[in-house]
Amino acid sequence: MNRARIRWLLIWTVLLGARPLADAGVLIPSSVKSQPDPAILSLEEMQIRIEVDQGLMRVRMIQYYASHDHRILEGTYLFSFPPGASLSDFAIWDGVTRIPGVILEKRKAAEIYRDLAAQAIDPGLLQMGGEGEESEIPADFFTVKVAPIPPRGFKRVELEYQQHLAVHDGRVEMVLPLKSRIFPAQTVRSLSVELAVADGRAIRDFALAAAAYPLPWRQPDANRVVGAWQGRNVVLTEDFGFKWSVDTAQPSSVWLTWRGRESELLAGRALTAEDRPASEATDDGYFLLDHLFPASPASGRRPVTAIVALDTSLSMWWGKLQQAHEALRAYLGALQPTDDFNLVLFGEKARPVFPKPVAATPENVGRALEVFLSGYLAGGTDPVPALEVATAQAAQGRSLDRHLVLIGDWMPTTGHVKNAAVLVKVKPLLQGRGVKVHGVATGDDANRTLLEILAGWTGGQVLALGSREDITTDLRLQVGRFGREPFGGLGLEGGAGVLNRVYPAHPVSIFAAASGTWVGRYKPAPDVTLRLRGAAPDGAAYEQTVTAVLPERNLEHDLLPRVWARARVDFLLDRINREGEDAAGIREIIELSRKYKFVTPYTSFLAAPRSLLRPRVIQPKDPVLRVAADPSVVAATVRLPWGETLPMRWIESLGVWQTRFFVPAEVADGTHRCLVILRDGGGRLYREEKSFVIDSRAPAVRWRNMVETVAGGARLRLDVDAPPDTRHLTATIEGGGRVRLAWSAADRCCTGMLSVPAGSAPGMRVLSLVAEDQAHNVYRKDYQVRILP
Repeated sequence: MNRARIRWLLIWTVLLGARPLADAGVLIPSSVKSQPDPAILSLEEMQIRIEVDQGLMRVRMIQYYASHDHRILEGTYLFSFPPGASLSDFAIWDGVTRIPGVILEKRKAAEIYRDLAAQAIDPGLLQMGGEGEESEIPADFFTVKVAPIPPRGFKRVELEYQQHLAVHDGRVEMVLPLKSRIFPAQTVRSLSVELAVADGRAIRDFALAAAAYPLPWRQPDANRVVGAWQGRNVVLTEDFGFKWSVDTAQPSSVWLTWRGRESELLAGRALTAEDRPASEATDDGYFLLDHLFPASPASGRRPVTAIVALDTSLSMWWGKLQQAHEALRAYLGALQPTDDFNLVLFGEKARPVFPKPVAATPENVGRALEVFLSGYLAGGTDPVPALEVATAQAAQGRSLDRHLVLIGDWMPTTGHVKNAAVLVKVKPLLQGRGVKVHGVATGDDANRTLLEILAGWTGGQVLALGSREDITTDLRLQVGRFGREPFGGLGLEGGAGVLNRVYPAHPVSIFAAASGTWVGRYKPAPDVTLRLRGAAPDGAAYEQTVTAVLPERNLEHDLLPRVWARARVDFLLDRINREGEDAAGIREIIELSRKYKFVTPYTSFLAAPRSLLRPRVIQPKDPVLRVAADPSVVAATVRLPWGETLPMRWIESLGVWQTRFFVPAEVADGTHRCLVILRDGGGRLYREEKSFVIDSRAPAVRWRNMVETVAGGARLRLDVDAPPDTRHLTATIEGGGRVRLAWSAADRCCTGMLSVPAGSAPGMRVLSLVAEDQAHNVYRKDYQVRILP
């Protein structure tokens, strides 16, 4: 088939659906069916918790699925997040055991998953898109493989993502994808939703976007909204969402910071003196500046000349064609009779609908749409003829405000088949000609790189649709800015030597009544005055000052580190898209993804069951090794690094498997690895490699502020240096006083106040420091202190 009538393709696209992979939030019993089936796997319960802190949103979802099948199943869970969202947590539950996900390099995660699945271990592998270049799963979808699902059992999946909710046209909007766009709507036996919104700007006209979820909400004050709702047998026929408006009459700024030990953030809790890390160094803090640019009369709509170039090659089948049709109708529908326009349809060649641009009257717009619908998809794609014809048409328009709108995948397949060749050919046509290029990239394989370079040359913008089908909101925002001038030349000045690694976390173009966001790192310092400078839509200078508070410590707004890391990764991915992959860039992306816990095109979340080896640090003479494992395990064996294999015994009172052994004298201190082999009641074997540390050295301590004399009844402050693996540290004085010393991050040592008993007889006394490490090595050091009369 070399040609296909567009009108009939669009009809079949609506009737048949673009393709089943353009769906989200369903668990498919993929080992027995290719579609979801509630008779096999049903969604029993779904809990959603949404928190918005000054525009930073965290969404947490817990879903319980029930199997009604007598077989062991493997499932595939498909879902997609809203544009700009970043996955931050993922876990699979195996019975009552939560198996948290860890970030791994994508290929390594897939290898481990396949190995565990072959052993009938229950892993969950979450990644962007499918495996391999031939996968049909879209690149902007996340897939979770879940295996095995026990017969007539339950499976629990936890997800958490975060997103920055920016202001656009004076409004803030949030959408949580829940409805199925291809498959029949899911029914949830029990659905609960909790909502908590706090914003530095007054929240106006707050409203829910879906009638299917009648969440009652209240507004305790101008800056907060809270609500909760629970429903039974809820049919997911709509996405959940809400929106509110803000005052755009005047500019406003929100400044947020976070600074603490990285371990405090990543562990999700404050560390005690017992489990402090080896290094307590506090890195640079994180900041976010969110600036709202005011609305102004100069930001209104002007007459434009708009030339739309639409790809009608054979690559534009199904979902791509439907997206292109929606985008074309949205752009042409937004034009006014005072505007000029033309439509250029192209594949290997380009042809305009009208000889030259015409007024955007309803009649002319209708004629252009009819020509498009009556045409055919045929041939390959050569962008050069399309851009040559489109720029020539733009030069004939009445308005000097000229725009090219490029719709389609724009992937060269004939003629100029490389981006470099296309750019060399069209650069003289665009640069310095006063024409702005905007792109609407359809499908997962769209040539975004080409569209973004063309838009970057000319001050335009690109909307990447991926495989999403509900694109109404995105198109409304894009079209609403058409013919309007953005703020230009924006830059953040000030803070030299204090602020570093600053990145914009907003689109290239920022328009009136919208917010722009900058994220970066900072060193603690007195307040700094920053200046945001640029040009307003009317060309006038725009300048606002912001007072940057840079605290030594602030643990509020704990989403900020991940927002910064995401912006840094986006910067690196953009560089890779433009210049090609490089080992250093990919390595940094993987490191940032693992440290800050979010998925990228190069990483995956992997949740796999883990036995817990205890103790992790042992003495050579300590014969006890314990393993905590899943309750289904009925036998355990450990193979030690020096070749000895020992059975383990279940200790009911401790709830662990235990064995005793001796470390050979020739084995040195340090980290060693052992192999734990577990067997469950069904005879399945699980093999996991674990590590432990042999430590034969006692923790030497030093009294930093040692004194030689002290009065009876006094309180003596002790500052003691101790190794990081110190577990307990106590000080005693002969004749009475005793104190346990605790780690102080501020003093960078262990501290405590020792009370000298009142009425102590004058003379020499022994003050003892006793330290015990994780391996239970004990160190004691005595000091002579004179008690004064």
